[in-house]
Amino acid sequence: MALILQNNAISKLAAGIASGATSLTVTAGEGAKFPALGGGDWFPLTLLKPDNTLEIVRCTARAGDVFTITRAQEGTGAIAFVTGDRVELRLTKAAMAQFWDAGNLPDPMRGSNNLSELTNVATAQANLQVDPAGTAVAMAVALG
Repeated sequence: MALILQNNAISKLAAGIASGATSLTVTAGEGAKFPALGGGDWFPLTLLKPDNTLEIVRCTARAGDVFTITRAQEGTGAIAFVTGDRVELRLTKAAMAQFWDAGNLPDPMRGSNNLSELTNVATAQANLQVDPAGTAVAMAVALG
């Protein structure tokens, strides 16, 4: 199950959805702003009302402007939304956890190479790629 991200994917609901809905439709033609998904792929969506009330959902399929969603993710509750409410692909805590757990972070960021379990300063500096004077850090994260 792969997390798929896309920059600047924002639209609005083409029609309202009830709190139990398992699909949503965005403004005509704007579904293409969001990632294409293969079997098991997903991306996070945040649904927002004008007063900033929100719900995080997981999109598990997209056919044009119609998205299949799993409601009430990451501690949010399923609520009704109306035509024109915003739909945004936002980086969420669960998305970052998926990225982290998949081992997509550079070695210095992985649990076995950070400061959480180390008591030796030299080892910690080497694992974090910090020079002994503590003045430089070399780190890169590549997103596909």
